[in-house]
Amino acid sequence: MDKNGINIKKNKSQIGQFFRNWFNLNRWVIVLYLMIIAAAGVLYVGNVNDTTDLLREIRTLERRIDDLENKRKMADSRVKRLQSPERIIQIATEKLNMTLSDEAPLYIEEYENKD
Repeated sequence: MDKNGINIKKNKSQIGQFFRNWFNLNRWVIVLYLMIIAAAGVLYVGNVNDTTDLLREIRTLERRIDDLENKRKMADSRVKRLQSPERIIQIATEKLNMTLSDEAPLYIEEYENKD
């Protein structure tokens, strides 16, 4: 005891107890922060993996769209080539023994009775 009646050993033990409690509290806070950071890291890595998978799927679908557009263009060009008048005339004259007429075709309209 000192002259003011304060127990110094008791104060030292209280101060020591305070720092031990503070250290224990801070240790748990640090553990909590580390757990939060670890969880955030796991979520981030999962998000990056999902994003990478989605980008890969988008690239695959874009390639498929390009392939389908190329096939459509090829089909359109084939249809145009098959429908060309020169080709039809050639088939008609060579295979079907038809001749090309100099006169315009005669067209007769049909009228329906609306009784």
